[in-house]
Formats: sequence, structure tokens, C-alpha cells
Amino acid sequence: MRPTDEEIRRAAYARWERRGWSHGGDRDDWFAAWADLTFRALYGTTVDHVMDGTGPRLIGESPARRCRFCERKAGPNGLGAPRPIFAGHPVPLSAEVCDDCRADWCDGLDDAFRELWTRLVIGEVGRSTFHVAAFKAMAAGGLLMMPASDLRYYGDALEWVSNPDHDSDDRLIEGAAFRVYRAPFLGRTPRLSLLRRLDDEATVPYMLLFIEADGIMVQAPMPMCLRDEDLDGQAIDHPERILADGYGHSYREASSELFPLTTSTRRTRRISWIPAVA
Repeated sequence: MRPTDEEIRRAAYARWERRGWSHGGDRDDWFAAWADLTFRALYGTTVDHVMDGTGPRLIGESPARRCRFCERKAGPNGLGAPRPIFAGHPVPLSAEVCDDCRADWCDGLDDAFRELWTRLVIGEVGRSTFHVAAFKAMAAGGLLMMPASDLRYYGDALEWVSNPDHDSDDRLIEGAAFRVYRAPFLGRTPRLSLLRRLDDEATVPYMLLFIEADGIMVQAPMPMCLRDEDLDGQAIDHPERILADGYGHSYREASSELFPLTTSTRRTRRISWIPAVA
């Protein structure tokens, strides 16, 4: 359900008050109010983990656990030591990825994510530096966090992230993009979140992953979802959040930039993006 004009008017007025009644930004206030209310109507939080390092946060600690990617069951020695969901971020940990998957492809994705995150933090990522391996790393982390009730919709994604030959399957997500927000106040409380779509009539991905730390927040769609099949043939929106901090002279708002995926250059013809994979 989209916001009404009256709801937007009230939210825009509240933003103007928060900015310290500074004139000249009425159009920005209206757009920000519309974008924020629209996003809130589209998505609700389903997973939220604080990465504050105050203690272990273990996901998947059950006696009957199995690897989420190859479905290997835990043997007498278990699946191996729990691993961080994302390289470079100490918590939460996952107990649902086996040593074989870690050695075969997880470690490579960790390296790709660590490199991307470092470049994002220091501001060296350009529009040609978002590669498939980094996107797979984000998707794999989201799959490790995801509730089992939603994981059943992501069978193709589980198989896709575990394929170490990135150039062979990057066409599956050609046209995908991730959004980066920047502001000094982002990451004061580092967190990982998954947001689920509330409006199935909306042309947006079923689930979005958010990674917030070090002054940035990354927003990435979870690809290859069965719940997105109805979007086939439609243009997919990349919704934007409005993130702000402070009041009056201390009011600050995060900037936002969309980074498209860079796919393999070895293909000689363009393959149309399948919108269902967001």
C-alpha cells in the first residue's frame, strides 16, 4: 500500500521541523518523505543481528544441523568450526556451513567480499568494480542468516553461490545492482539485517540484505527467489531508504549511490537480465 498525499505531507513537515525549520528544501522534504514512507510500506524486518562484538552470536546451533549449501549432515565431529557470516565482521557466526564447502568456494568469496568492503570504506569503488564473486559473497551471507521458512524459495541461489566458476553463470544476474549509503553516523551500531517484501504486487525483490558498519551501509537484493517469478518481464525497482541523524544544525542525511553489476567480458553478446532474479 503506497502512502497517501496526506501521509507524505505530514512526514515532509516533520522532516522540515527536524532540519531546524530551514527554508528552501521543500521539494527535497517531499521526496524524502515519499521515499521513506514507500520503503516502509514495501518492506518489514525479518532478521536483525547487531555486530557489536559483545559476545558470540551463533546461528544454526542445533544437534541435527546440516550444511545449508550441500546439505551434508553433521557427523561425529560436526560440520567444522562456526564461521563469520561475512569476512571481517566477527559476529554473527554460522554453524551451518561444512568444511568442504568452506575449502571449495567459501574462502574465495570471503576474499572477494573483504576486498570489496575495504574499497567501499575508503571510497575507491567505482561503477566497474562490483563483480559477481562479491555479489555471491553477499548472497551467501544472506542465505546463512535466512529463516528456514524463506530458504525454501532460494534453492537456485544456494546452488548458484556454490559454483566457483563465476564467469560461467554471471548471466543469471546480469542487470543486478547494489546500493551503498554513506554517512558518519552509519555503523555506530554495526548490524546485519534481512527485510522481506510486504506488498507482493510491488516490482521489488522479495528480500533485501543490509550490511551496516564503518560509516557505510550496503543494500543488496537476494537473487533467484521463487517468490520473484511473477516479476519476469518487468523492470525491477531498487528502492532507496532515507537515513538521517541529528536535529537542527546537526541534522545529517546519508548519501546513496547505486552500483550495477560488472559481468564477464568474455561473452560476445548481451544476454537479457532475468528480472525474477532481481
